[in-house]
Amino acid sequence: MSRAFVKEGDGAEADEPLRRAPRIQPCYITRRGYDAARAAHEALLHEVGGQKPEEVPLDARDAFRQQSLRLQELTALLQETVPVDPPSGPVAEVRFGATVSLLEPDGRRFELRLVGEDEAAPEQGLLNWRSPLGQRLLGARVGDEVEWQRAASVVWLEVLAVRYD
Repeated sequence: MSRAFVKEGDGAEADEPLRRAPRIQPCYITRRGYDAARAAHEALLHEVGGQKPEEVPLDARDAFRQQSLRLQELTALLQETVPVDPPSGPVAEVRFGATVSLLEPDGRRFELRLVGEDEAAPEQGLLNWRSPLGQRLLGARVGDEVEWQRAASVVWLEVLAVRYD
């Protein structure tokens, strides 16, 4: 077999961390998300901080490497994000950090919380505030209808409640 089409490297590629896309600035994060990231950062710093890879037993180096990469990610997140506290008083409109109760035309109700890009987990109801639906929800009030462009159709969602935790 010809070696011309086989990628050979010096092995450095395997040690390089995958780089995430740069955060869009300003990069907001909820206070809850920031505090959770800070706690995870402190725990990892306590676990792996100051250790060198060569000091770690061979069978634990992969886990150490993953923890070190996660520590780097959390360090960058804490440096590059702006924590946003929930409003101190009642707010009638949807803003960053709001939990919004919505009603679909078929009567199904669900909740979404508008969060920063690093916190987004749609399957858990945590929606990136910069997403198309997140942008449509910003400024909405109870009783408003918001257009949600799905893959095959447009759905109008009614805002039932807005709260801040």
